[in-house]
Amino acid sequence: PAPAPAPAPAPAPAPAPALTLTSESLSGQAVEGSPSITLSLAGATAASGTVTWGLSPSLGTLAGTSATGAVYTPPGVGSLTVPTVVTITATPTHGSAATLQFTITLLPFGVAGFTPVAGGHVDVKVQPTVQFTRNIAPAPAGSSAMLASPVAAIPLTLATSGATLTLSPTAPLVWGAHYTISLTSDIVSEVGQALTPTSVSFDVAAPTWSAPAQLATSAFTTGTPVVAMNKSGHGFAVWQQDTDGTGTWNIQAARFNLGTRVWSAPVALHAGNHPQAAPVVAADGTGNAIAAWSEDIGNSVYNIYAARFAAAQGSWGPATLIQTVLGQTAQVPQVAMDVDGNGTAVWQQYTGSGVSLAVYAARFDASSDSWRSAVQLDPGVGASNPQVAVDASGNAVAVWEQGMNGATVQIAASRWSQSSGAWSAAQVIQPSTLRGSNPQIAVAPNGDATVVWTQAEPNGTLTIQASRRRSVTGSWSEPVALTPATGANGGNWPQAQADPAGNVLALWYQYQGAGVYSLDAARYDVASGKWGSTVHIETLPPNFGFNPFASAPTLVIDAAGNATAVWSRDDGSGGALNAFQARFDIHTGAWSAASSLSGSVSIPDRVFLAVDAQGDVLATWGVRDIYAFQTPWWALLTGQ
Repeated sequence: PAPAPAPAPAPAPAPAPALTLTSESLSGQAVEGSPSITLSLAGATAASGTVTWGLSPSLGTLAGTSATGAVYTPPGVGSLTVPTVVTITATPTHGSAATLQFTITLLPFGVAGFTPVAGGHVDVKVQPTVQFTRNIAPAPAGSSAMLASPVAAIPLTLATSGATLTLSPTAPLVWGAHYTISLTSDIVSEVGQALTPTSVSFDVAAPTWSAPAQLATSAFTTGTPVVAMNKSGHGFAVWQQDTDGTGTWNIQAARFNLGTRVWSAPVALHAGNHPQAAPVVAADGTGNAIAAWSEDIGNSVYNIYAARFAAAQGSWGPATLIQTVLGQTAQVPQVAMDVDGNGTAVWQQYTGSGVSLAVYAARFDASSDSWRSAVQLDPGVGASNPQVAVDASGNAVAVWEQGMNGATVQIAASRWSQSSGAWSAAQVIQPSTLRGSNPQIAVAPNGDATVVWTQAEPNGTLTIQASRRRSVTGSWSEPVALTPATGANGGNWPQAQADPAGNVLALWYQYQGAGVYSLDAARYDVASGKWGSTVHIETLPPNFGFNPFASAPTLVIDAAGNATAVWSRDDGSGGALNAFQARFDIHTGAWSAASSLSGSVSIPDRVFLAVDAQGDVLATWGVRDIYAFQTPWWALLTGQ
């Protein structure tokens, strides 16, 4: 029989429809409350039969379903608290057995991304931006977005463009600082959705030290340069210089340009044959500076002179005698400037009476461009070694050692009130009758003051003491010992600086006994009202029969609360001193390891530091060769 005919081939399956998204979306994303999304099926035919649509989970609505498409409407405002994925399916009755699907990520109104990204390290001039999941209402309230370091909020201007918010700092950020962007519910979408508060943190790139370099050249030897900086990074260095090789010292000054990293040629502030000594310098917020020094007017009688650098003219003014009680030697001036350009100078001066020394102060008034008459701060019982610092409102605090000629030497203070235009009566802030010496003063922007000093204990130990004056109470606290008064412990050369929030770092060198020296620090936390434990930044045990030690520490704190410390290290052999440095990171609460700043060259004594508004740090010191010829040197800590 004939073979059976072959069965007819099965009909080819209908083409599988392809699901595509035809309306605006954020790459498969939609925000709650956003407009409907139209979906279409491409390739569907009559042979495909009915198309069954599905939505899982059931968030929003799926309407207008047909063989050619559907309309999906996201859920309304306030429906979501976290991003949620919904799946829309289209299944034809005939043809392809596969279910076709499209997923949409539903987003609550929130942040889609930050620039810089969390944990990023960026340039100091960064302008952070925030990208939201939908357009935001224009002109959010000033409190809706904040940028802050661990110690201070950064003033901002805010700008919106669609779904982007740009934060433009109006004060400099700081190298190596940690910042947090905080967003509040005052930010709302264009349809009225309030943002769930959120935050992100980033870091500005850490600064590094430049190679040490010579600041100026001279045919004759110089002294160690002292340095100051204004907020924009322009620096001022002053030093004494032998003008003729016979010991006729004049004060020289040079100006540093941060942009070019170049020092100007030095200029003499009071050229002549009168020996000058002990220069100091301070700068205000707009580029003006005041230098002060002690000058021999004849017969070894020294008077206090000052000169002012006027930023508007770009030059130093004439030297001015600011000491008004004449005839006796005045020495060791100190100077400070407030943000408005007013200056305060203090110094010690012989009186010619049974009490040998007194402390005087003079004020420079920026509005009249003149110095006021000097006034005596101590009550006439003998005083020396004054220091001075100012707050953000122009008030000044001076401290000194008080009591001489056999009397107990204690630490005393007086405060200049900008509102009253007068100094307060001198007040002893060290109630102990033990010998106090070497006071140092730190004043926070709000006027809180901290004084640290060395106190000689009955057993011969030197302790570091601290007392604080709160601006709201106007009273000094009972002193707190930062170091123990037992055994061979001995601390000396204390330094102190305050950050914008009023926290204080104290720094000193310490003998721990058994030939071991260290450089130590302690921090006062304004939130808890307490001093923290002592930290050994550097510990120097005996080395091959020598006892190396740290000395002459100095300290600056930047606007973000980070600190830079520099000190001289002696290897104990009687040879060269070298400069070392370490950094305190307020975010981590830790000090870095000590490292060399000056290299192998010999420095004669100490290093001076100054810091600007973005955390650039200028260091100056002297370098001495084997013939005792000294030259001024410098280095810059910066992220640029």
